[in-house]
Amino acid sequence: DVCSSDLQPMSAPRLPVVEVTELTDDHISFTLSKTDSSVANAMRRVMLCEVPTMAIDKVEFNINTTVLHDDFIAHRLGLIPLTSYYAGWNVDGADGANPDFHFNRDCSCMVQCPRCTVEFTLQVKCEEDTRSVTSADLRSNQPDKCTVATNPGEDILIVKLRKGQELKIKALAQKGIAKEHAKWGPCCTAVFTYEPEVTFGHKAYSAMSAQERRDFVESCPKKLPKPYDVAERPYDSVESEEASACMVCLDCLELSQMYPGLCKVEDKPQYFKFSVETTGSLRPEEIVQRGIMVLKRKLYDVRHHLTAAQAHLDM
Repeated sequence: DVCSSDLQPMSAPRLPVVEVTELTDDHISFTLSKTDSSVANAMRRVMLCEVPTMAIDKVEFNINTTVLHDDFIAHRLGLIPLTSYYAGWNVDGADGANPDFHFNRDCSCMVQCPRCTVEFTLQVKCEEDTRSVTSADLRSNQPDKCTVATNPGEDILIVKLRKGQELKIKALAQKGIAKEHAKWGPCCTAVFTYEPEVTFGHKAYSAMSAQERRDFVESCPKKLPKPYDVAERPYDSVESEEASACMVCLDCLELSQMYPGLCKVEDKPQYFKFSVETTGSLRPEEIVQRGIMVLKRKLYDVRHHLTAAQAHLDM
């Protein structure tokens, strides 16, 4: 048995910090700091696999005289990104209203209803020599809540028709996560890298000749010179204008073998650079926010079940 006096005090809780460094319509870059790699990797996996979105899950073919089999077309329809801002968390508002879609398996309806399903229709017949059927031909019965997530002119090709061929379908979009199927994934990619930390030994650097210093600086493929005060440093010096300039090529380490203590490159502890690209179903910042919410819910569930298990053992 372990006495209470043997227990070590719990360390102070970490307070992770997220700082956005770049944001566009389809990409976000941010830094996650004051945490460890387990949390960073959990964040990456949650954004890839557990943020819910809408995607076409069931397809009913009424007419298909195209060259593609039903299964081919159904698979292509499932991979078309749909706007998913209402694929939320089913939290009722102050008036009890809830605009978010439910998971079909959790909905109280028998088969489908507007609370869990969006119906898309597509009916195209080729009257010309050829006709391209694209995502723009899909018509949603709830266009204010879920529609095709493509910009005009960027429509996704589904199939090409020749004269006389016809395609008429009804497709049902429902909420899901990428753990069930990749078509519900909100990210094209979500990766993180470690932030490099470069340390220079000024004593070794000051002992080098001017030509040796120039050769050392020129060996860095991403050198960014930064002005310095000559009064502070009586020798030539070059620093990076931004920390992210180092891409960990380690060319500087090869050159510094002749000068012990000149340069050292390490991973900056508790600092991670993320890059997330969206499929279009959600804005990139929304993916990050919802990923954090999912991770918080999972941690809450773990704590709740551990507390319940401990209470059961104490009975």
